[in-house]
Amino acid sequence: MSPSLGAFRKLLPALAALATLLFLGVGSLSAQPPERSSAEKSSAPATKPARADRKNDSPAKPADEKKQGEKRASEKKQGEKQADEKKSEAKKGEERKFDREAVAKAFAEEHHQELAALLRTLEEMSPHAYETAVRDVARAADRLAGLKERDQPRYERELEVWKTRSRVHVVSAEYRVSPGPDLEKKLRELMQDELQAKRELLAFDRERAEKRLEQIERQLHELDEKGSAMIDRQIERLPKIPASIPKPKPKT
Repeated sequence: MSPSLGAFRKLLPALAALATLLFLGVGSLSAQPPERSSAEKSSAPATKPARADRKNDSPAKPADEKKQGEKRASEKKQGEKQADEKKSEAKKGEERKFDREAVAKAFAEEHHQELAALLRTLEEMSPHAYETAVRDVARAADRLAGLKERDQPRYERELEVWKTRSRVHVVSAEYRVSPGPDLEKKLRELMQDELQAKRELLAFDRERAEKRLEQIERQLHELDEKGSAMIDRQIERLPKIPASIPKPKPKT
């Protein structure tokens, strides 16, 4: 283990606490209603139970009992169905959470080991901050994986931007916990690396845009210079009706 990585791991608990504040922010406590005192409870007028009107009481008819039974059975069945749907959704949510964690951890281990160590510490110290961090890393991993399949050259530059930005974020948190001249120098160098990665990505986009613009200019020139000839060729390629086939007479 390198000395820099060992020093970083010593600061992991403090970094995890700082990351918790960054990810979660400050929550507000909900106000609870004050509890009534014993004197207030004793002085409060007691409510009398309502008397049942015996005159209106009448024995339930068999048809009414059957309808009530069917209604209770339908409500029970509906409740069981809703409970099963909730269990199914909860299971799917757990599966998605597991997949998201696996993707985020593997991506961090491959491209930024300090971030992977910070994720492990957050998992133990602050589950809520851990879930937020995992979601952000997994989202970046999924986006870059899709880009890798479509556009390998751009993927390599986008990945470099993410790696430098991630290092800046982690060292920035480390600097806030334990500032010093050496760490400030390291942070400045990483920030410079991030700027360079962004510049290379923009230069790559500009080069592509210039090539695309040259292609459009050539197409415009071809349309201007050879448009009439292109129309003549299209007309010549139209199928002709043989003379042996009589042409349909126009309807009168």
